Amino acid sequence: MKYLLIATLILMSGCSNTQIWQTAHAIDVAQTIQISKHPECYSESNRFTKAMIGSKPSEEEVYMWGAGTAIAHYFLSKAAKGTRFEKFLYVGTGMQLNSVVNNHAIGLRVNGISRNMRDFCDRRAFKAKIRF
Repeated sequence: MKYLLIATLILMSGCSNTQIWQTAHAIDVAQTIQISKHPECYSESNRFTKAMIGSKPSEEEVYMWGAGTAIAHYFLSKAAKGTRFEKFLYVGTGMQLNSVVNNHAIGLRVNGISRNMRDFCDRRAFKAKIRF
């Protein structure tokens, strides 16, 4: 419920759809970088993103994907402005916001992973090291 309220407030803020998407995308990129830093705990699950950078991307791949998709979205949104395709960009923004919320729910943060997941990952990595 709180995420719905946050999304509503963002949409009512007067920001353009492109600005909202770019902001959500920047957060998503920062969260995805945490996947590359903690491959023992996380993997990319979005099928479109996974097709571009794989399930266990490196930091460099995440940065390249992030910059490339941000630039592509910017030009796509400029080209779609005033056309019937502009409405489809709102769907993409909703999907982007949903990714950020889902990432947060599984412990991915912009500046790291949640404490609960860090403890879980540490135990999981330790168990993997002692297997023969």
